[in-house]
Amino acid sequence: MPNVVVPYVRRKWAVPFHESLRRWMVLVLHRRAGKTTAIINHQQRAATDDGWEAARMKSLLPSLTEKDLEKLLHDRMYGIVYPTYKQAKLVAWEMLKYYSRSVPFMKANESELSIRYPNNCKLQLFGSEDPDALRGAAFWGL
Repeated sequence: MPNVVVPYVRRKWAVPFHESLRRWMVLVLHRRAGKTTAIINHQQRAATDDGWEAARMKSLLPSLTEKDLEKLLHDRMYGIVYPTYKQAKLVAWEMLKYYSRSVPFMKANESELSIRYPNNCKLQLFGSEDPDALRGAAFWGL
């Protein structure tokens, strides 16, 4: 998928977050610091930029071959979890739709609070009050 330009300007604290290829990250920031905006855009980039995700996987597992990566990169699933499903919808759903509008041929699913990208990757919002909803999904980013 070609690079997508979204109307997002990274805050200073978010630059190392977005540049990191690490598997685990913890963000401890004050209210209104832009955490939701940064996480949505971070996950969206991972879902739409196969080259970036391939580089991340190679940094985590250097033994992966190009053939391995080609198989792995299909149909990736990403999620963002809020304390409740209602809060996910209230806080992040409109923002997720706004930032994903820049991606040609994306499909928003209102009932699932999910975006399906043209490369068949998916980004979905969840509430933690139903942890079983997360069970079984092979998340690439959560």
